[in-house]
Amino acid sequence: MNYVADAEHALRYERQMCRRGVLFTLEQARRFVADTAANRMWRYDWPPARVVPERIMAGIRALGVDVSNWGG
Repeated sequence: MNYVADAEHALRYERQMCRRGVLFTLEQARRFVADTAANRMWRYDWPPARVVPERIMAGIRALGVDVSNWGG
């Protein structure tokens, strides 16, 4: 995740990185990272998370984020 100030800043960043991103509101971003923030930072025995792109995209979509830039 990278912070961008607005949509124009996001477009400049995408051109620089040569890949498309999606835009979260600050509230959507907070909700997206809430479980990790509540656990990973404090529970050192918390097992590694499995990266399952379909589940991650479904979760992001459920937050109301437009994922069409990623083909979703």
